[in-house]
Amino acid sequence: MINIFKSGGPWKKDGKEYTVKSINSEDKVKFLSDGWVSSLDEVKAKKKAKTKVKQDDNKE
Repeated sequence: MINIFKSGGPWKKDGKEYTVKSINSEDKVKFLSDGWVSSLDEVKAKKKAKTKVKQDDNKE
């Protein structure tokens, strides 16, 4: 079993809400292609990237 992570959910760490799920290694590709990530750091990085794009889009 491995853990995968996604934004939002009942858990919080360093102000970041996330969901964690344990899956079989065989299912990893399926979940990763559906928005799940391999680490909590990736959840944080995706949130920062979305925030930066929204700020840049509003600069007119």
